[in-house]
Amino acid sequence: MKRRWFTAWAVVTVLILAASAPAFALDLKECLSRGLAHSDRVLAARAEMEQRDQERYAAATRFLPQVTLQAHQTWLDVHDTMPDMSLTLPAGLPAEQAALFGSMLGQIDFNAFTAVPDHDNDLTLQAYQPLTQIPRLALYDRMASNTAEAARLGYRATRDRIALYLAMNYFQALIAEKKTATLEQALARVERLETDAQAMKTQGLITKADLLKIQMSRSEVALQLKQARSDEAYAKSYLAKLLDLPLAEIELRDPPTALADHRELAWHLEQGERDRPEIQLTRLQEKIARENRAASYLQLLPDVGAVAAANWNDDGLDTTPDRTYSAGFVLTWNFWGLGGDVLQSRATAYAAEKTMHEARGTRIDLQMSIEKAWRDANLARESVETNRQVLAQAEENFRIEQNRYRVGQTTTTDLLGAQTQLTSAQTGYDAASYLAVLADASLAAAIGEIPFQNLRQADDAPAAALPSRDRE
Repeated sequence: MKRRWFTAWAVVTVLILAASAPAFALDLKECLSRGLAHSDRVLAARAEMEQRDQERYAAATRFLPQVTLQAHQTWLDVHDTMPDMSLTLPAGLPAEQAALFGSMLGQIDFNAFTAVPDHDNDLTLQAYQPLTQIPRLALYDRMASNTAEAARLGYRATRDRIALYLAMNYFQALIAEKKTATLEQALARVERLETDAQAMKTQGLITKADLLKIQMSRSEVALQLKQARSDEAYAKSYLAKLLDLPLAEIELRDPPTALADHRELAWHLEQGERDRPEIQLTRLQEKIARENRAASYLQLLPDVGAVAAANWNDDGLDTTPDRTYSAGFVLTWNFWGLGGDVLQSRATAYAAEKTMHEARGTRIDLQMSIEKAWRDANLARESVETNRQVLAQAEENFRIEQNRYRVGQTTTTDLLGAQTQLTSAQTGYDAASYLAVLADASLAAAIGEIPFQNLRQADDAPAAALPSRDRE
């Protein structure tokens, strides 16, 4: 009996501890680490980078000669219809001539000239080195190297873009959480006002209409609080989905909100032009397009190559060689398809022209995005200071209106208006503080720096050491 009570007590204790276990504490560093490790877009960009590296290594092998080894063994069954090739001396020859020619003919087997083999074993080793293709192969090798570098830049840009996206969702969840807390405080204040108003109504200090206004305001704030809680739950659930967390309820921590000083716009434009991955990517795209165009024109030239071969043969006959060595040059020119090759080269030239124009247009857009990020970051910084002043004024205004209301020197409408302004000022300041941090990170990404670099040590590690997710 005691054992059953002990078992039941242990089970209840475990359930209580599990129910009261704290939520997963998540700061911005952990959010970025988990999010980048589980992002399918980051993993796809990394896979493409590794694919391009392998293609670059494979491109170098095209410079090596083409060495082939071919062997075959054949059994033959031939029906021989050749006549007998034996020779006889004509009659009437002197004895000396008959002896001489008889000795000579006896040493020659004339049937060997018409013999048919019953097997054929052949082995051929051949090496071919293209000569005129070497410049085209060099261009293909450079294209593969530039493509690999473009994939590496794309991987870095994808990580930075996903990091900003994760931070945006993290801050949105924080803003929703802060808004919920602000509305809870606002509801508590309005409920206290309602309690005081009921007492004042009993004393005849206010009218029933004033009490109804406060009650209507309490209902509105309660409804806003329900909406804020719903928004907070959705924001956290979405963030947990991005981070591949098993639970949607997570406990967020405030990140440091210290803002760095901004330099002048010209400095940011210069830094972005030099270091931003997307801008470097447009230059690589132009180089790849020019190299592809040059390679297509080189394809119009005839192919000249050096060839060497060694052949070993065994067919059982003495009249055929058993080994052969050869060396020389091979000229190949597909003159019949030359017209199609010319058209293809012209099409490649137009494609290169298109790529270069698109790259220049994209580069202009990226340069303007740097200026926009700089202006947005400065505006966000000013917004924080403005909202801080507005919050201090709203707090003082609510305190004054509340004191005046208690002595009957102001109306219920003015007091409720002050309460609404205080709630709006608090939510505005919280949002401005977090959005300013995000704007600073966006500006850093716009000029080629790593956003939230102090929280992302993984970016300093080699690509092979970065975390990945196992697929089932």
